[in-house]
Amino acid sequence: MSLRDTVSEYILEGIFNALHQPGSWKSIEKERTPLTHLEAIYIAQPTEANVNKIIADFDRPADPKNLYKSLHIFFLQKCPVSLFSKLGDSLAGRRIKTLKEINLAFLPYESRVFSLDDPDGFEDYFCQSGRRRDELYSAYADQLATVCSLLGEYPAVRAWKDGNNRCSELAYKLQEKLDYFKSQKPELGKGAKQVSEFIILDRGFDVVTPVLHELTVQCMVYDLLKPDNDVYQFKTSSGDGQTRQKQAILGENDDRWKELRHLHIADASKSISEGVKNFAKQKKLGGGSDGDVSIKELSKQIRRAPQYQKELSEYSLHLSLIDSCMNLYKKGVGNLCKVEQDLATGVDKDGLKIDEPLKIIMSSLFDRNVSVYDKIRLLILFILHKKGVPKDEFTKMVQHSEIPDSERTTITNLMHLGIQMITSESVRTGKSLTPKDRDEEAYIDARWSPVIRDIAEYAGEGKLDESYCPYIKSKPRPSSSVTASVTASTGGAGASSVRKRYNWIPTGDQKESKGSGASASSGASKASTTAGKDGPTIFIFVIGGISYSEMRTMYTVAEKSKDYNFIIGSTHFLTPNKFLGDLKRLPPFVRL
Repeated sequence: MSLRDTVSEYILEGIFNALHQPGSWKSIEKERTPLTHLEAIYIAQPTEANVNKIIADFDRPADPKNLYKSLHIFFLQKCPVSLFSKLGDSLAGRRIKTLKEINLAFLPYESRVFSLDDPDGFEDYFCQSGRRRDELYSAYADQLATVCSLLGEYPAVRAWKDGNNRCSELAYKLQEKLDYFKSQKPELGKGAKQVSEFIILDRGFDVVTPVLHELTVQCMVYDLLKPDNDVYQFKTSSGDGQTRQKQAILGENDDRWKELRHLHIADASKSISEGVKNFAKQKKLGGGSDGDVSIKELSKQIRRAPQYQKELSEYSLHLSLIDSCMNLYKKGVGNLCKVEQDLATGVDKDGLKIDEPLKIIMSSLFDRNVSVYDKIRLLILFILHKKGVPKDEFTKMVQHSEIPDSERTTITNLMHLGIQMITSESVRTGKSLTPKDRDEEAYIDARWSPVIRDIAEYAGEGKLDESYCPYIKSKPRPSSSVTASVTASTGGAGASSVRKRYNWIPTGDQKESKGSGASASSGASKASTTAGKDGPTIFIFVIGGISYSEMRTMYTVAEKSKDYNFIIGSTHFLTPNKFLGDLKRLPPFVRL
């Protein structure tokens, strides 16, 4: 069963099946119509603001005094005694029929992905100290423990050895919370299987991946098309020939999205075209072309066969996504990708070491058609490749690139994450991981493999270096009945000067190449989209955000593993621009 299915079942059993009342959901933040003949269900975080709103619903200045007949409250975390007392002393307290804590303090985003939905925690984690950060750790530990508890897990906790020991501080808090849960529910983690692991990282473990243009569908859509809250706006033609604006939610309820989201854009384009042509052939619509299907061609088919408008409109959505991404790729993203891949991997498309990295980025830095944020992404990759640059060299580069003064700290603030950007500055860097050697074919614009893939594979093989990611308690003894079996040779190719060099083998013509982390083979099979194996689970949690590329990687690793489930979570989700925005909002690490 997937993470999302598990949560859905938990809510059904804990709330709806107990009440048997159908209804609709309204935000507690919004004005609502009084329905004094109905009972209300509140699902909320136990915060003072939320409790005040609940109380206000039953102590209104106007008639009727109460919005609802009675209420059922389900808090997503343990409620402080002070708030319990406040509720009990209120008019709302007299009408409470149910008051429960359901321990569900996270958002299941996909079958293998969850979020704590706290983008504001980025600054608190990397720049605050003392009580404020301690409160943040306690809140995160509570939330992460509920993930484990819901899945019946009592994992061994590990933390990346970052330069400031921040990950280990959170890990100790989590271990304390898990130990408490275990004392309350002794059955947690029991079973004839190898012990699960919970690995805590922060964003400083890999800052290359979140700034790259990646060419798999989901990554491109969120980076370039920027859907708002997973809602994509597009145009489609109806049977009467009229063009209408529509919107669609990009999520796992859409099977075609699940099939396409992890494919390289070239493979996805072929897949959607073949799908439309096969559908037209099956339904005997005729009029199809031999080449790729266009939106215009699809509109004609809808007019010819309005009875299939629903099916063809679904194709129209995904064709619109892919066409929009391909157009942007041809307008300049493709050229940037090749430069970025050279800098990230440390080698060119022929596998030769990059000796003059500045030379390969100069034309893009001077190109006024390249956006400021894309130039910043290139400069970050260049400086990472160089392992830092002198302050005067940095100043010259940003001036020649016409980077505004207000954006320069976006680059240097990576030092808050333990990354050496200016060589004269003192930075506490974290432990680095020896990357896996990979001998695979890859698209030449998709050679980089996220660091998190190495971490997941090493962990699944029982080979994750303890000096890189030590256990909070002693290392658990492996069960003889289960052997980790993540294939060591799977995954994206590339070589890295930012990490260490991969054994990458060039593939020749990009159009003929397959097999990278961004190719057709990286699209997770239907079986791998659910976290439903009986074996132990590798949880990986990243403070400071995860990219869609890293989310994809969990499906890739899970597809190759026979025994382990893999689940990834974070404080929030990142696109490259959101990551740069997070960095910009931090206080300046150094004055330039």
